[in-house]
Amino acid sequence: MKTTVSLNNCRFHAFHGLYEDEHKLGNWFTVSIDVAFDLETPADLNQSVDYSSIFEIAKNILSKREDLLEVLADRINKKIILDFPYINKVTTSITKEKLPIASHTGTATVKIEQLNQ
Repeated sequence: MKTTVSLNNCRFHAFHGLYEDEHKLGNWFTVSIDVAFDLETPADLNQSVDYSSIFEIAKNILSKREDLLEVLADRINKKIILDFPYINKVTTSITKEKLPIASHTGTATVKIEQLNQ
């Protein structure tokens, strides 16, 4: 059976972005990750995906400063596939909560989907 495990709305304070103020002050980022795989019988955690492991992957990758959210999402996806080779697809979205754009009150999100080939 097709199964998806989702980790939603994990918030991290980090220092990602292109601008010097972002490096100094930081920002809040929200991360959501969907992991898809085939599951024959949902009997125990060894046959599923431990979402605490997924959280740790995201936390570790977001702890290292990057200019682009795309790089972070790509690294998360690749690490999850490396650690869980039976996964078919990973989708990671990262939202920057405050943008360095005058008078802008919304957010910006990058979403990357990766297939395990």
